[in-house]
Amino acid sequence: MKLIHAPKEAKKIEMERLLQGGTVMVMLDARKSGVQVPSQHMGNPQLALNFDYMFNIPDFKILDDRIEATLEFGPMNFFCILPFSAVYGLRPLSGDEAVVFPESVPPDLAPPKSTD
Repeated sequence: MKLIHAPKEAKKIEMERLLQGGTVMVMLDARKSGVQVPSQHMGNPQLALNFDYMFNIPDFKILDDRIEATLEFGPMNFFCILPFSAVYGLRPLSGDEAVVFPESVPPDLAPPKSTD
């Protein structure tokens, strides 16, 4: 898999680009301020949610600072707000690339820094 490092300012652009190819898994830290997901997911530093234009989610929006959509969590629907400040990775389900925003990876998930 090809890993692309992108600046945090490119999250909206990368999300829109990847969605052109189909389903995109958004990896985010649900502990971050402003995240609105069901309570059972609020403490998850590795929450992964799938988005696709083909899902026909009527309120799915990619705004300058966040993603909004009503998503299905088992038997219930929940209106989610995902600030881009909480997003640290995007991975299309088809294809062989993933986009990581190193500045946004939670410190407790980041690989240890080399001391070479």
